[in-house]
Amino acid sequence: MKSDFYEATLQKVYYDECQLDQSQFTGAKLEGIDLSTCEFTSLGVSIEDLRGCIISRAQASVFVSLFGITLKE
Repeated sequence: MKSDFYEATLQKVYYDECQLDQSQFTGAKLEGIDLSTCEFTSLGVSIEDLRGCIISRAQASVFVSLFGITLKE
């Protein structure tokens, strides 16, 4: 589900088992936001916006591509 949180101020936000695929978070600081139970394969977000957010190990591969890193199993 596409959602647009572009430059939103996120306070007291709780995402639990949400479908966030292709959602836009650019400019919305995710510090302290727990996305670990959410499902997505891509998000519109910058590295700066991700600082301090909480993700699961499985989600890490989605974000690692922002750093230009390729994961090898």
